[in-house]
Amino acid sequence: MLLVGGGAEEDAAETGEPSWSQEPYLWFVEQAQSGRILVLSKDDLSPWLPAYFESLGAEEAVVMSIESHSEEAIAEVLQTSDGVFLKGGNQQDYLDAWLDTPVEQEIRALFERGGAVGGTSAGAMVLGEFVRSNSLSRGPTSVENLLDPG
Repeated sequence: MLLVGGGAEEDAAETGEPSWSQEPYLWFVEQAQSGRILVLSKDDLSPWLPAYFESLGAEEAVVMSIESHSEEAIAEVLQTSDGVFLKGGNQQDYLDAWLDTPVEQEIRALFERGGAVGGTSAGAMVLGEFVRSNSLSRGPTSVENLLDPG
């Protein structure tokens, strides 16, 4: 699982310098076994992030939005994906779109079969709660970390 804080990802070709995102996103692609990655967004169908994942070694990366694609279509793509990455935005948009739906079930199934699950900003926050609430995480809770950060 990759949960990143947000901020613009930049391709090294654009800036001449490696981006903060290069190392964690490369790790994400490797965890997805350099296979098929679904980028899920509220409404942004920009091909930039899928192309970035492909430049880091993903075999294929596609973007779907919860506004433009049906729940069934997204769940179907998740069934054949090796990773799913949720973009930023409004956390509630994601929860309203897939909480207690086949999309949530397919994200869980992808994670349980060893696939990569990640997100940035709102996408990361939604996934953090999703994993914690479904007992898929074995680490300490936020409260435990605050009480004993060492």
